[in-house]
Amino acid sequence: MSVNSKQYICINLDCEIHKDEIVFPKQRDCYACKHPLVEKKRELTLTEDDKEIITNYPTVIALPFYEFITNNEDSAFDKITRLKDVYEISLRYLALLVISEYFNIEIKNKDR
Repeated sequence: MSVNSKQYICINLDCEIHKDEIVFPKQRDCYACKHPLVEKKRELTLTEDDKEIITNYPTVIALPFYEFITNNEDSAFDKITRLKDVYEISLRYLALLVISEYFNIEIKNKDR
């Protein structure tokens, strides 16, 4: 089974297949209880740095970063594009901070 393949499970709590935690590679009806199988969600493990970025950084940076690390279903090109977006947004945010600080400094050149 490949890394990006989806896995489907039965959500009926009384079903033997659910109790045995059997997963299926394709979406179909459960063999035992005939309920439709649903996609199994992957466990997300965040490092302390990831948690700090998501909770403490401005939303314009934290949200694209969260989407980058949590979306495992994208192709490699999509992941690189998301990473580029996070980098570009970070640079724009820092540029905005520098420009706003420049216009708000009290000591300015009086000749201008």
